[in-house]
Amino acid sequence: MFFNKMEERSGSLFQGRFKANHLSGDYALLNVASYVNLNYKHHGIDPKKTLVKSSIFEYLEKEVGECICNTDEINEIIDQAQGLEGYKVYAKQASIAFADNKNILLAESDFEF
Repeated sequence: MFFNKMEERSGSLFQGRFKANHLSGDYALLNVASYVNLNYKHHGIDPKKTLVKSSIFEYLEKEVGECICNTDEINEIIDQAQGLEGYKVYAKQASIAFADNKNILLAESDFEF
């Protein structure tokens, strides 16, 4: 209740059961990383004003705070995309597709790395 008052919201913080799916396939981790890293774009969050944390800045080696990701895992994901530039292109395209599925319009120009 304290959190809800402080954040001017209502409802349970953890409502109901969550859905979990096993990741499988050659690009599953790359897809999930792209979705999670750029999800703030889908919600119109300005990372300079209100974003709490996104690991995209660790991937881009632009993190200004404390790193939370395992460097080996980041490198594995980047290697799947044939390097950092390949990851940037893949993440942009995947994020645009994810947004399109939610009827949110994003363009390549929305992703300046």
